[in-house]
Amino acid sequence: MSAMYMVSAQKPTAVTHSMIGRITSSNDLNLIICKNSLIEIYKVTSEGLKFLKQIAIWGVVETLNIYRSKHDKKDNLLVITAKYDVMILSFDLNANGFLEVITKSHGSVKDTIPRQSATHMITVLDETRNIVAIKCYDGILKTLNLNSEHKQLSLSNLRMSDLNVIDLIFLKNDSDYSNLALICKEPNNKLTAKVYALDQNCKEVNNYLWKKEINDNQAFLISVPEPYGGFLVIGSQSVNYFNVNPNGTVIKSPSFLNNGEITNYAMIDSNGQRYLLSNSMGQLYLMILISDDTSSYSKISDIRFELLGETSIADNITYIDNGVVFIGSKLGDSQLLKLVDSPNENGSYVNILETYTNLGPILDMIVVDIEKQGQGQIITCSGGHKNGSLRIIKSGIGINENAIIDLPGVKAIWPLRLNDSLDDHLLISFFDYTKILSFQGEEFEDVELDNFDLSNQTLYALNVSRDLILQITTSGIRLIEINQTNNRLVQEWRSNLGSISVASANQNEILVACRNVLFYFTFESNQFSLVSSLSLENEVACLDLCEEKKNFNLCAVGLWGDFSIRLLSLPNLGLILTENVNCDVIPRSILIDYLDDIPYLFCSFGDGSVISYVINSSIGLNERRKVVLGTQPTILKKFTSNSSKNIFACSDRPSVISSVNQKLVYSSVNLKQVDYMCQFNSKLYPDCLILLSSGTMRIGTMDNIQKLHIRSLFLNETVRRICYQAETKTFGLITSRLECVSQSASTLCANQLIAKHGALVPLKNETCSTKSTDFTPGFIDIQNINSFLILDQNTFECLYSVQLQANEFALSIISIKFDESYYVVGCAQMNEDEPEPKQGRLLVFKLSDNKLSYITELSTKGAPYCMDIYNSKLLVGISNQLKMYEFKDGQLELLASYSDNVFITHLQCKHEFIITGDIMKSCAILTYRQDSNHLELVAKDYTPIWLSSVQIVDDDNFMMCDCFSNIITLRKDSGQTNEEERKTLKNNGCMHIGEQVNVFKHGLLGMQQESNELIMNQHVQNSMMAGTVSGSIILFCQLSPVLFKILNELQTKLSKYLITAGRIEYAKWRNFESERRIEEYKNFIDGDLIECFLELSPNEQENLVKDLKLDDQTLGHNGEEITVSYFNKLVEELSRLH
Repeated sequence: MSAMYMVSAQKPTAVTHSMIGRITSSNDLNLIICKNSLIEIYKVTSEGLKFLKQIAIWGVVETLNIYRSKHDKKDNLLVITAKYDVMILSFDLNANGFLEVITKSHGSVKDTIPRQSATHMITVLDETRNIVAIKCYDGILKTLNLNSEHKQLSLSNLRMSDLNVIDLIFLKNDSDYSNLALICKEPNNKLTAKVYALDQNCKEVNNYLWKKEINDNQAFLISVPEPYGGFLVIGSQSVNYFNVNPNGTVIKSPSFLNNGEITNYAMIDSNGQRYLLSNSMGQLYLMILISDDTSSYSKISDIRFELLGETSIADNITYIDNGVVFIGSKLGDSQLLKLVDSPNENGSYVNILETYTNLGPILDMIVVDIEKQGQGQIITCSGGHKNGSLRIIKSGIGINENAIIDLPGVKAIWPLRLNDSLDDHLLISFFDYTKILSFQGEEFEDVELDNFDLSNQTLYALNVSRDLILQITTSGIRLIEINQTNNRLVQEWRSNLGSISVASANQNEILVACRNVLFYFTFESNQFSLVSSLSLENEVACLDLCEEKKNFNLCAVGLWGDFSIRLLSLPNLGLILTENVNCDVIPRSILIDYLDDIPYLFCSFGDGSVISYVINSSIGLNERRKVVLGTQPTILKKFTSNSSKNIFACSDRPSVISSVNQKLVYSSVNLKQVDYMCQFNSKLYPDCLILLSSGTMRIGTMDNIQKLHIRSLFLNETVRRICYQAETKTFGLITSRLECVSQSASTLCANQLIAKHGALVPLKNETCSTKSTDFTPGFIDIQNINSFLILDQNTFECLYSVQLQANEFALSIISIKFDESYYVVGCAQMNEDEPEPKQGRLLVFKLSDNKLSYITELSTKGAPYCMDIYNSKLLVGISNQLKMYEFKDGQLELLASYSDNVFITHLQCKHEFIITGDIMKSCAILTYRQDSNHLELVAKDYTPIWLSSVQIVDDDNFMMCDCFSNIITLRKDSGQTNEEERKTLKNNGCMHIGEQVNVFKHGLLGMQQESNELIMNQHVQNSMMAGTVSGSIILFCQLSPVLFKILNELQTKLSKYLITAGRIEYAKWRNFESERRIEEYKNFIDGDLIECFLELSPNEQENLVKDLKLDDQTLGHNGEEITVSYFNKLVEELSRLH
């Protein structure tokens, strides 16, 4: 097994771009957010942001701009990817009211000869003339006329005399030509601001109109609109305003950036007088350009600043409207803010309206099963600086149990309200009788109430009104009036056709079936009356009433015999349509409900499968989708969570069906079996669910409904590495913070120590304020403090904080068991005059009975950047050497070493093999020869690669990611007779993933191992999770050859069949690409693309499967015939892996 399957368990979360515009209509205000290769569209409403659509781009979005051409009534998006694809996108509502993406134009800005820009790609618009300038190569400026109607974009190249351009903008002016301002670094390393005039006949950018040297080491530009004009240079220490017109002015602000450099801005006013500025410390400023009222023309006379408050460290800022601001962050959670006139209790003028979780950048992570129940969870080291945090990620939906009661033989249960406005009784149905339980404090009491039928099985029960209860049993329908003295039977109906088999009801209507005959009743004046009946050719297996009468009034029925589904109109029970589901299993439960305002029909079957349809406006069934949620009959039940409707699928693999962004999402529930479910809301147990399974009734609350549940633990400092020590039930962390930070995990810990040479000594608390409104000139020289933290696994309380010495950086940490369990921390002494550390040390600690002890330390000649465990021995990558230590007599003793590297940055062990990742020389596979006590090279990759992470897949296959976001798999061939070939790792597969992976860890989320057919039959093996810079979590696993062949053909067809935004070729997006070479992708399956198969219509799926070419192979991996049904099952099973 050497081919790999790759799928996103968590999509990117770091926000790289954000902007405001009117792209859905001229009247709508939209917020556009970009997360790596995903673009999200929101509508700004009075209630907040309403999600409209997510667009997957086959490329990493490098620049994103918004504009409106002279022919358009709404805005368009201009997108350029990291592989130089350019596209213009517009948006329209289709007939069903969904937002569609239209690619108006597309092309490429790639050249083969010029040198790629050393700085980031820059795209700027001259909105007056609809001209775009793109700087992606040194010495060349590309221009594009956006008023062109051509589908294929045509760009012009202008030669530039300035090579090292840092930033550029178009200036606002009314002349016939465009003014382009830029900042460049001159050969003497000085920054210079220049202004050029560009016209249609211009071939070069070399004769500047204006020039000014900037006394700073970095800066960016802001164009100031009319009537003032000019531009701002935002430097690291000050802000300068320049106006290059004949009456121009130059204004320099006082230096106020002593706590951090300004990194982003957003313009508030259309005339450009007020701006929001954010700095690298996460502080938000208001900058005001003061106009000169005494002047005869519009003129800026001064610049003033005001500290508004603190936010996440911003990568982009968008001012929306009415004081509402969006902060997009790569280092922390993105935020929706409200600017207020009066300060709050913290002195801040900023109120947080909403927070959007961001896992990026994931610096390290572990996969652990703390509760030892087969329920894996990921703990990530996320964010940076004051936004540093731990994120605890679980798959599936957890149930928080409040009470457990033994109730064997229960078939169904309904809550009732007899004496209260909340639920105070439970009606419990058994096979041939019924019970009623009453609440007495925390106890349940069995009670007998007058006029309830307790001698038959109850099929349905509910409160029709405050004092009326409906009970439907196998013998008939009862309407019972409840009062404090005694209950009164208001009305009863019995069928002369025999017992009732199935029933559904709501507060307005009743539908029951006696074998093959339907009876429909409605309520009026506290009575129910028979309205219509219908005799069917087969017995009714299940039925449901559409409670919401938004677009239609109907019911759904599933039949025995032909196993079909019928939609019937109400009140006359007229046939609307018959749907043959092409299934030989009896329908067991049917349900109509609106999710995200979309009407769905769900039907579950005896084999655990569930089929869903969208009911269109003509009452037809579209978008059929079949999923397998279990192996036993499934019961569907409606419930509400956080004001949104959902479906609970009761089976041996319980799941919740919900709608996210108008797409159905199937989330597993972390219970092994649920037979029945109902919603329950009492005084003692508010907003709970009752779950029945194997004779046990559980009352509890449900976690938020989403595939991944993320709990955030904010440490307010960068968490670089994490490890887990099961024996002491603790986590070990290494962190970094600025010296002046006083409110972080390490500074607030009750037990603060410092690691001196040879001992742990108490640390005296020294704090300084992080909030400053002092605008005095100059920077504060702030030192980095590195610490080793120990956290409790259950409470995440910081038990110990061990501060390292000045200029000492923590690089690696591990929990290892020698004679007992120890923590080993690797750190290095960093000196400004040394290009790389020459000294370091390994510190050994022991936690016993909640007391931390210093054991020993070992000095190293270099930085111990990475560590791992090899058969109870410690492996350490120290600069260019790999060293193995054993623990003897309380000391670390060197066993063996290996040196053939530039700088070892990554290290992993599995079984008897060791993989080392070098910063430049790719990776090598080694093993330890105990007889000769040395580390021996097994094989290595001789291709120079800048690595970001490595991992051992199995004994013959290895995986790595480079700094260009490519994944590579390598294979060693131990069977080769030629020694040179045997010691050379062969490139087995590669694919561009658009994400830089920082860490690989073996394992899976959730409990899929026990139930997934692909895992059990070994078609999927060696699962790994990868954490990336953009906050995504990617699942990798090996595929069997037969499964890879089938999926590879499906991938090829899907990549050509799907029409994506920008019309980018799939192969171009996924081909391996680095500075030196380009290769076709191979031996990888893109799970995100494969899962698009489920979103196709049945006709589209049928056409796609017909075109598959599998060399006369007609059977799938499991022996089943290759059909649309086979692929639906297969892709659903693959989706359950994450």
